[in-house]
Amino acid sequence: MKNELGSNADTFDVASSVKSAGTAGKTFVSRQIARQTASAGEQLAQTASALREAGQTMKDRGQGDFINDAAQAVADRIDGIGSYLKTSSPEELIGDLEQFGRKQPVVAGAAAFVTGFAASRLLRASASGRTPSLEK
Repeated sequence: MKNELGSNADTFDVASSVKSAGTAGKTFVSRQIARQTASAGEQLAQTASALREAGQTMKDRGQGDFINDAAQAVADRIDGIGSYLKTSSPEELIGDLEQFGRKQPVVAGAAAFVTGFAASRLLRASASGRTPSLEK
């Protein structure tokens, strides 16, 4: 006699389907993160290149080696971050963020606060153009 919940084979099929859907979802998210971080890395490389050009232009115009040196140093740092983003896997990025959070909890907390605040302001600003104001 079959019970109301179905056979063990049906339960196994559902569990297997759920597990494979979870794996597929995780793979999709991981690929999206990898794609976005690689894109961010490319954009940072372009920013560093533009900064180097601006510094060189300032130097060529005789407006100071200090500005050029500072621009080059900042561009090098930006390039390093961009390279890291392009070559690191999502798992490495998350691991590095966790490690940073353990070593520098105050800085990580402050960065999370600032990021959350900026995101809330961005969402609020974008929502104000789409929905009528409730304030009178």
